[in-house]
Amino acid sequence: MIFTFHSQAAGNLLMFRSDAENVLALLGKDAKQSKGVIAVAEMPDAIVTLQQAIQHSQALAAIPEPEPKPEQSAEQQHNKDNSDAKPAETPVAFYQRAQPLLEMLKLSLRENKAITWGV
Repeated sequence: MIFTFHSQAAGNLLMFRSDAENVLALLGKDAKQSKGVIAVAEMPDAIVTLQQAIQHSQALAAIPEPEPKPEQSAEQQHNKDNSDAKPAETPVAFYQRAQPLLEMLKLSLRENKAITWGV
């Protein structure tokens, strides 16, 4: 399901509901309510909180995951390397999903406009 943030300072921002709920929970908001607002007075703290969470997410993304040690024969590895299998997709990190809302918060603060959803 899609979640839409609105601000007169920026275009609408669409986000998957689960991602929006995570970000809003971080900001102390209840996304499960059908309507909500991030008031201009709340934005400086929201920006700092979201920036810190984004930096933490970026730091975690920079840590390489250890590669599993395959216990396969040379023939099995050769067959695997030559297969038409698609490479595993990299999941989208929190910082990538939260960045557009951070930009909306900054624009909205600059323009003195609230951010709303469900209205």
